[in-house]
Amino acid sequence: YALMALGDRGIKNKYGCEWLIHNYGPKWEHAGTTSLIITALIKQDREKYRDFIKERASWLLSKRIDSGWTYIATSNLVIQALILAGVEKEDIAPSIKWLLEKQQENGSWKDIISTTLSLISLRMYLDKLNSISEE
Repeated sequence: YALMALGDRGIKNKYGCEWLIHNYGPKWEHAGTTSLIITALIKQDREKYRDFIKERASWLLSKRIDSGWTYIATSNLVIQALILAGVEKEDIAPSIKWLLEKQQENGSWKDIISTTLSLISLRMYLDKLNSISEE
């Protein structure tokens, strides 16, 4: 989260990014953790870490089960990372459909965190669709 916040402010932390990549391995190979790392690297220096981001985004897609990643909150972190990574809308669409199917009758996604993350994911996806249609 620190690297994401720094990246949002235009502050680069090469050592933090290199530490993440150097220490990434089986212990960290979880959908949520990987998504947060991808997002941090994108916000820090998308081009420099392009290969790592692309490879890990493909890994995330390979771990999808029934279009989601078990938990709503985790699925949202993954969807957001995939959108930021530039994954094609056709590859993200099944997960958006899955997410919408998880919405409760009262409009929420069970809890405040899942609901907030879901709304952010849906907005990011709509922005992605709108940017494609404007091209």
